Formats: sequence, structure tokens, C-alpha cells
Amino acid sequence: MDEAHHFRTPNANRSILLKRITPGKKVFLLTATPVNNKLLDLHQLISYFAPDRAHFSRLGIQNYRRIFSGPDKKFEEAIRHGDWQDLKEIEEFLTGTPLFKQVLVQRSRKYVKESEQQRENAPVFPERQRPRVVRYSLRKVYATIYDEIKQTFSKDAPFLNLSIYLVEAFRKGEPDQRKLLDQRKVVGLIRTLVLKRLESSYKAFEGTLENLLVKMADFLRFYTPDMYEAWTLANKRHWKRVQDHLRERLGLEELDDEEENDLPESECIKPKEYEMDRLLADVEEDMNTLLVFLARLSKRFYTAEDKEDPTKDDKLQKLLALLTGEPEDGAPDIRGRKVAIFTEFRDTACYLFRQLRDVAGLPGVEEIDSRRKVDREQVIKRFAPYYNCEAGQVREFLKDPINILISTDVLSEGLNLQDASLVINYDLHWNPVRLIQRIGRVDRRLDPEIEKRLKRPKFLNRKVYFWNFLPPKDLEDLLGLFRRITGKVLRINAALGIEGALLTPDDKEMTLKEFNQAYEGTESLEEKMRLALEKIQKEHPDLYESLHDLPRRLFSGKTWRSGFSLKPGIFCAYRIPNDPEGKTSEVHWFYRERETGAILDGLEEIWNTVRSTPRTQRVVKLGVKDLAPEREAIKHHRVRKLMRDRGLPLSVKPTLVCWMEIDGQPSAPARLEV
Repeated sequence: MDEAHHFRTPNANRSILLKRITPGKKVFLLTATPVNNKLLDLHQLISYFAPDRAHFSRLGIQNYRRIFSGPDKKFEEAIRHGDWQDLKEIEEFLTGTPLFKQVLVQRSRKYVKESEQQRENAPVFPERQRPRVVRYSLRKVYATIYDEIKQTFSKDAPFLNLSIYLVEAFRKGEPDQRKLLDQRKVVGLIRTLVLKRLESSYKAFEGTLENLLVKMADFLRFYTPDMYEAWTLANKRHWKRVQDHLRERLGLEELDDEEENDLPESECIKPKEYEMDRLLADVEEDMNTLLVFLARLSKRFYTAEDKEDPTKDDKLQKLLALLTGEPEDGAPDIRGRKVAIFTEFRDTACYLFRQLRDVAGLPGVEEIDSRRKVDREQVIKRFAPYYNCEAGQVREFLKDPINILISTDVLSEGLNLQDASLVINYDLHWNPVRLIQRIGRVDRRLDPEIEKRLKRPKFLNRKVYFWNFLPPKDLEDLLGLFRRITGKVLRINAALGIEGALLTPDDKEMTLKEFNQAYEGTESLEEKMRLALEKIQKEHPDLYESLHDLPRRLFSGKTWRSGFSLKPGIFCAYRIPNDPEGKTSEVHWFYRERETGAILDGLEEIWNTVRSTPRTQRVVKLGVKDLAPEREAIKHHRVRKLMRDRGLPLSVKPTLVCWMEIDGQPSAPARLEV
């Protein structure tokens, strides 16, 4: 199942349907972003093939869901206080727990690049440049309206009552406290949504206010038609304008699930159970407040002929300057180049499309959202023909190219847009996974043959640039969007080490090399071991083929040196069954230090001590007979304990795969060692 993160919500229809078909089957869930909001996202994905909480009891885990709860709480606490530095303990827990080792196969970008280089006609990967920040002023955008907006969003005077979503507060008698709490959470989310849309664009902000007004008017009309008629008559001109805008925006097909933060429906109630006079008065007060704001937005951003005035929009002007103006010092000149512009909201995407194409007159501008009736396949091929067309089709789609593609997150995953090397995040999705996916449309494997035909300019050759319009300090005081996203990036990094800096470089002095090292990730030990095996396969194919035919209990030895992680001793690799029938098994590594008698199973320390090359001398000091007691100590104290923990009967036997003595000085000629 590709893009498996879409199945992280247990009660969603798609999740229910997937659970119906997974029992009794091998399940492979593929995703670059397994953690979206919480570590419990991982628990949900694991539950598709491990529905029983005690599924991993053989690992000593009786309820594997609990593994995720503790770290999640610690992360939330760290994010709440903005203290993200001292999380080493959590990182080690997440990467070291046996459960993760059992169910996760993770590959860093660095590993993939090195592994691919072992093959003929290896693909190449672009070099992601440091994120660039475009700052703008909300005060310049909203002018005198801004201070009033800020005041209405303050805690002392919250913006709108939103009583249609808080009806439990108007219940006669004692309200249901749990229900009231849930409704207050909805109100909080709506207020946050309004702020996010305010930051995205004034058109998204205006559209949200109009949508709220329409929902409140519908509520009024349903419960008191006379009051509704009186209000619409008193506000006839403004109400007509809202309805005209609504028809313009919503006169097409129904929404799909693109916009996760669309306004919820209000609850249907029985009027005799509520204080309706007070409730309806609150609703009417909200409607009047919305009309006042909409009138001021109209005065600020529209001409006398009710046409948009883009000169007042500082954020839009910054985008136009980026696309058409002289580049700043050190910035690439992107004029006339292919650019993908992402925004979270459809209203903003449509607004940018009109302004860039119709007003600014930029050539080759196109827009895609959940409602626009365009052939998406044709649009994608016009924007990125080389990576989406057959060789014979490219010429056809180059006749009418798209240079600037504006999109909501409907295009943020599963597409090859690497004809382009430039991404602009016009607003920031509060889920950083979306940012990862957006940039991932152009930051992808490159085909050397296609690259020859594409003929990029030198500054774009194997490079990816991206710009973030960061929420200014004015909005940060109200919303904390930057902190929320940074905190979630931190959680994802600590859990799985997926990404480097997404918003800004972590430090102004961070070099490009340091940034890319953070982005590429650190190879895990398993990846290093796999790379070593792939190297043997390439450089010593006969040796690699012989590995499958080597006898069990293979014994070897090498000289101990002071640089090794462990002291002199012996290494044993045992294959231990997972079940009484021995249908599946796992190989475990153990190392016994002779001096202390300590038996260790740390894979990295053992690997650093026993790893060998074809030139390593085989040196045996004590030999098989004298080392038998040490080997038996490992078997008795560690191997049998593991088998008891798994509830395996005595009739099930472990298998000694191979073992090695680490001791002594060179006393034998060099020979090939496996």
C-alpha cells in the first residue's frame, strides 16, 4: 500500500476497508512520512498487520500501544515550552526499541544514493539548497484594519462568539460538560483556521468570513425565519455581495478531502431544550461583526467598480518581485524558469492564478485545485513533459508549456515534477509532512538520459531551490504557527530522522554542506552493513555467491586491536525461531568479553569489532575446543533466555550460524576470511 500515511486515522472509511482485506496476508506499507502528527500514527499503521495488542509479546511487549504514549507526551511538553534541545533520551528510545526494529525498514537518502551508485546507469540526485525566506508585513497588507483584527483575536475580546458551534452553553439546566468541552475545541480550531487564512491571503480570509456568515444566516433562517428576513432586508446590499462571491467560489462541484480545515457543520438542536432568544441574539451579533469586517476588507482591497486592487497586497507584491525582479545577492535568477507554487487554500490558489496570469500578464501560468475542471494529466505533462511523457510525446507538450504551476496540496504527493527545480511555499501548512511532500515533487531521482535532453541552465543543474513565505512576527504573536510546525518537524526528526531543515537553516552561519548533511540523514548501522554487502557483491561476485553454500557453525578468528569497540572475546551469531514450528526466525548477535565475562548484544559495537575485509588475516589463538566454555556461556545465559521469553518448548533448537575469536597476535599467513 503506497502513501500508507493516508490510513493513519482508524475510523476513516479507507482505514476500515483496508482492515477488512489485511487479515492473513503479508502487508507492506510504503510511506516517506509515517509520522504526520503524533507517534501514534505509527501505532495505527502497525495495527493493520498486528491487530492484537499482545502481538509482540514474544519481545516482552504485552501492549505495544503504550510504547508510543510516553514519548508523545514528552514531545508535546517540549513543544509547549519551546524546549527542544535535550531530547536525546527520546531519540534513543525510538530508534532502539525492539518493536521498531521488528516492523520498520527505513532507508536514509544518503544510503539510497550510495547504494544506487553500485549499479550501472545509476540515477543521480539533486542537491537541495538551503531554504530561503520571504518576509512580508501583515500591517502593510491589512493597513489600518490590522490593529482591529489583532484586538478582536485577543483573549480578552475573542473574535466572534461562534455560538452556532457552542450550543451546549445555551442548554436549559445543566449542560453536558464533555459535549461542551468538545464544542469549545471546535470553536478554538475555527478561530485558528480563520487566522491561518488571514495569513495565507486576504482572499482566503474574506472567503472564510463569508462562509461563516452564510452558515450563521442558514442557522437563523432555520430556527427563526422572521428574524432572518428582517436581517437580510436591513443588510440587503452587503448580503447580495456575499452571495455573489459565494456563487463565484462555490458554484462548481463538491469538495473532495483536499482542504482538511474546511468549516464544520453546526449541530441540529431541539429549540425547546435551549435558551433560544439568547442563542439567536449571539448569532445575530456575530453576523453583524462579520459584515463590518467584510465591508472594511472591501474598502481596502477593491476599487469602486468592485475589482481587486493587487497593489495593496504586500505579500502578493513580494511574490511578483521574486518571480520577475532582479534577484537579491546570492539568490538565483528564476525569471522565466519553471516554478511550482504551493498554498494550503483553494481561495488563495485561485487568487494567485488571476493575479499572475490576468493582471501581471506572466506567460504559461496554470492552477490546479480540487474544484477546477481541468485535465490534470495534461497540465502535469505541460509543466513537466520530460519526466511524464513518452519520448515521442515531449515535443507536443513543449508547444504550450506551463512555466508557473500554482497548486493546493492535491499535487503534493505521488507526482514527478522534477522538470522544475524551484518550489515556493506561499503559506505554511501546519503539518510539516505537507512541506516535505511539496518539496519532494521536484527533489527526486534524476534520469541522466533525460537530463541530457532537458539541458538545464548551470545554476539549476542537479540543484533544488525552495522559498518559504514565513508568517511574520505580527501573526506569530497570535497563532504560533511557526513554532507548531517547527515542533512537529522535531518530532518527525527524532522518531525517524527523515528530514533536515525545512523552514529556515538552523543557523545563519550553517554552511551548505552542513545543511545537506542534516537533510541527507545519517546512515543507520543496518544501512552501513547492507552497503558493505553490496560492495562485496559487486567487487567479489564469486565470494558473494558462495555465501549461501557455506556450512553452519563456521568458525574464524582475527587479531584484536586497541581501536576495537569491545575487549578480546568471542562473537556468536545464532538463528533463533520465533514460533514452535520454526516457520520464522531471527539472527541475533552476541559478544562475550573474556576478561569481564560480560555478554553484549549491541549491534554497532559488535559490528565495529568483528567486521573484516577479504584482506583481513585469519588468526586463531585458542581454537574451537578451548573456546567451547565461552560459547556455552552465551548459549546458556542469553540464547536460552530469549527462547524462554518467546515461550518456545525445549524441542525447538537454536542454530549457531557462525562464530569468531577476537584475540592474539598474527601467527598465520593472510588468507580470505568470510
